[in-house]
Amino acid sequence: MADNTFNTIRPWVFYILSIVLVLGAFLLFVGFGWPGEKNHCLEGGETACFCERVDIAKVEANEGGVRQPANTWSNLYAIFTSLVVALGLWRDRRLLGNGTAINVMKSRHHIADVYIFAVLFLGFGSMWFHGSITQWGGKFDGMSMYVFVGYMVSYTLYRIVPLTWLFWLTYIGLVTVFTLLHNHVDPVILIAINVGIYIVLEIIILIWRLFDYFGKRWTPGDNWYLPVIWWLSALACFGLAFMFWKWGVIEHQFCDPDSAFQWHGMWHVFAGFMAVFIYYYWRRVLPIRT
Repeated sequence: MADNTFNTIRPWVFYILSIVLVLGAFLLFVGFGWPGEKNHCLEGGETACFCERVDIAKVEANEGGVRQPANTWSNLYAIFTSLVVALGLWRDRRLLGNGTAINVMKSRHHIADVYIFAVLFLGFGSMWFHGSITQWGGKFDGMSMYVFVGYMVSYTLYRIVPLTWLFWLTYIGLVTVFTLLHNHVDPVILIAINVGIYIVLEIIILIWRLFDYFGKRWTPGDNWYLPVIWWLSALACFGLAFMFWKWGVIEHQFCDPDSAFQWHGMWHVFAGFMAVFIYYYWRRVLPIRT
């Protein structure tokens, strides 16, 4: 009983510790300065790093503070998106009681807890780049994206092959390899590779389900359409987020380097919405037969 109680409140442990550690460390750098060389994006000028103007002299002097306030603080959305996931996991575990769940996102499995951090870090990792505009801050930003998309790939593979050791091997491997490549390969290509692998795995699951359906080994239950709605909602949010990303570069006519509102910040927010919708998709979808 005591173990079940801890498993029930564990989402809150992940949530609170993640905020304290990642945001706390960020604020220390804000207060004491950002070491390291300036990011390569500044080679294009003070507005080349996603539109918002940067004081290059402060970056070169490794001063404290926040280089891009709009693009940085917009990432605080992650406090709320990760809260939605933590609240959902906690609620499902309370309802589960001493029972078991076939859906990992409704179970006490620690793999589900990790998604809280992935959703939070998706925003908080970006703060390190926009707050510092340093080379290593950019790599930290990249890591936050690979922590998220790597989870998408690893968890979807886990739905096909439910082996915990394989999940961790795949997840740690993807995050490590793509983070190391971040400053050497176009990040758009790296993200596209991860998303491509994820889509292939989803197609495999779809084909598997179709074989089960036509073989009369599986019948869709009530509200079978809900996972589809959540997945399409996530896809729509990603589409909007990418559009805002395109609007938030210096080459676009909507770019205003001195505005307190930055379109790149909306890229952050809608990417966060996408993460929540994917959680609801995973929470509703049934496990495939293995």
